[in-house]
Amino acid sequence: MHRSDDRIVFAAYGVDIDVEVTHECSEKCAYPSLFSGVDGMLPPGAAARTTARDAPHAIRVTCRGTTLAVTCSEEVTQSFGDLALALHAVDQAIRSTIAVHAPGLVFIHAGAVAVDGQVIVLPGTSMAGKTTLVAELVRAGAGYLSDEYAVLDADGLVHPFARRLSVREPTGRREVPVAELGGTTVTGPLPVGLVAAITFESGADWQVGPGDQGSCARAL
Repeated sequence: MHRSDDRIVFAAYGVDIDVEVTHECSEKCAYPSLFSGVDGMLPPGAAARTTARDAPHAIRVTCRGTTLAVTCSEEVTQSFGDLALALHAVDQAIRSTIAVHAPGLVFIHAGAVAVDGQVIVLPGTSMAGKTTLVAELVRAGAGYLSDEYAVLDADGLVHPFARRLSVREPTGRREVPVAELGGTTVTGPLPVGLVAAITFESGADWQVGPGDQGSCARAL
């Protein structure tokens, strides 16, 4: 990893990314710890790059007084008046960049845990309850791969994307280390044992049934 006073240079899952922090504050900065906060958003597996050239993917964070602007490689800019929301946007931009551009890998929006050497893949949209279910499975003894992505290679093996679990609480989002749940992280790729395309309905009974390969593909 290479860090300077205003830049973090790294690679993860074969994708080179630069994160740049710029202060354009006319008065005393409202976010003096901004850079250390961005540093905490690095994805699992982030490592030093093998080349010094600028990355094809850059994420810029610009502080302008009490406003934080986050710009991704596609030149889409979001503005925030809250540090936690801005850092979440940086985290999301890093994850999305890796998911789209990682060579030889397909990133499925899904939770993933391991039981008896096989992976349970839990596909779902945001707010579907992936993190809640993954957390409970980890508490019950499953190995942790991800609450965000099931990362599949050309052989169909699932690689871990073992970031901290992003748990939504009444007071906001909290990043929870898997160790806090009493769980452990899977370190290597494993085969898929089950794709569980399930949804939560308040007050409903527990009902599951088998699906064919077509319904499995559609769920993913």
